[in-house]
Amino acid sequence: MRKFKVSPVLKITILLFGLVLLLPNAAHAAGYLDPGSGSTIAQGVIAVVAVISRFFRKVKSFFIRAERK
Repeated sequence: MRKFKVSPVLKITILLFGLVLLLPNAAHAAGYLDPGSGSTIAQGVIAVVAVISRFFRKVKSFFIRAERK
């Protein structure tokens, strides 16, 4: 069996196209957010802030270690 190499750009394109197909249709969207949506959005924002702060902490520690050597 022959294996084909798939470029990273094609992989990302296929992934994004699949995500667009899975998104709900905006034409049928209701004009309100139910009570659970607010907590889900807040949880997502907190998670993004935590990931970004952890990433910058690792970058900072990398440069501090490199500076000490």
